[in-house]
Amino acid sequence: MNITVNMISGAVFYLSLVILVIGLAIKVITLYKADPSLSSGVYPKPPQCKRIYLIARDIFTCPGLWEIHPFLWLVVMFFHLALFGIIIGHLHLIGRFPGILEILMTSSAADALVLTLGLLGTGAILVFLFRRMTDPLRYTSHFRDYLLLLLILGAFVSGEVLRINSVSLAFIPESVRNILALQPVSPEILKGSAASWLLPLHLLLVSFLLIYLPFSNLVHMFSSLLTNRLKRV
Repeated sequence: MNITVNMISGAVFYLSLVILVIGLAIKVITLYKADPSLSSGVYPKPPQCKRIYLIARDIFTCPGLWEIHPFLWLVVMFFHLALFGIIIGHLHLIGRFPGILEILMTSSAADALVLTLGLLGTGAILVFLFRRMTDPLRYTSHFRDYLLLLLILGAFVSGEVLRINSVSLAFIPESVRNILALQPVSPEILKGSAASWLLPLHLLLVSFLLIYLPFSNLVHMFSSLLTNRLKRV
């Protein structure tokens, strides 16, 4: 059973990367070719240095959201911080890093930080779900809105459970490399444990999220530079 699950989760992950790259490429090309006359640019046009500053400010600090809803802005900042930290924290799963970087990424402090960021991200997703299920958003929310949040929540929660499991934590990097190599081999200590099925489940959830990402609202993570470029033309 685990052999089949491992091979399927690895294959689906590679498929999700292909769909992600193609979907993002189409989105970026579409935005890049957008007619500048359709932009809501700022007039008079600011100097180039100021334009770069304004684009960076809009991308990283979302000043418009702060003016409208400060609490939601704080939740969004927590979510983005958690997402960025978790992505960085996963890099040691695919390879080793030299010197101090390897020590920092594999230290107990780093584990505690990633765990904390995961909890912050989970809390942020729960806030987003609550907003979707209450007035006035519940009247305008669609299945795709809930699907995106549930996929993120599933990936966060399954990852947190894996990280809390001290028995499996030290062997997860090896298991991930085996799955990505389509080699259904897991360390003996993981066989029969919750991690033996939870890790492939986590990878499948992440894969489905990557497949859906180019077609969801979360695509702004990659397209915000171009959309803000249009706004600041």
